[in-house]
Amino acid sequence: MYFLRGHLFRSATYFLKQNHFLYFVSVQNQNKVQFHCVESLLQNNKQADNTEVKPIPDEDVWIGPPHPTSQLRIKVFPQSEDFSEEEKAFYLQCKKTQEWHHQYWEAHNKEFHESRNLFIDKMAREKNLTRDEVAQSDDMALFYQHFLKRNYSKHMTYNWKWYKKNLQLLYLSAKANISKVKRTFRK
Repeated sequence: MYFLRGHLFRSATYFLKQNHFLYFVSVQNQNKVQFHCVESLLQNNKQADNTEVKPIPDEDVWIGPPHPTSQLRIKVFPQSEDFSEEEKAFYLQCKKTQEWHHQYWEAHNKEFHESRNLFIDKMAREKNLTRDEVAQSDDMALFYQHFLKRNYSKHMTYNWKWYKKNLQLLYLSAKANISKVKRTFRK
């Protein structure tokens, strides 16, 4: 059982995972707490490969369990008819950025695990050890060092693209918050 917290605009949201069910807890303020049972995103304690989740009618961002391959917690962004164009643009860019992160880390983690398994098999044959003995040996430090050096330029490219996307999200977030404040004062 564990908790996650995501905070956006006015409220805090939490997920409570127990067995195969997710419970969504929305905390609006100290006096109002709402509990919602969410249809299970888990199958045999792992998230299904299909990461597409239906949009949520409220203004909260839902954070799910880690994806089995990318290890990222997939967020479900709200969609509302009441959102301004700025808010819609912000959430659309958030979704695109999340998909970009997910694709990168899914491919990276697959490559990492394949390379690691090949290295363990190779070292086990060369040193006549079991896979478990190799996985716990100092030789793994050599693998990690080699893997990081081999993928250094890919990681740097990823980081710079991520910085650019974060700056764009920061700008869109500011526009969305300003439009939300304007909408509040118009009421």
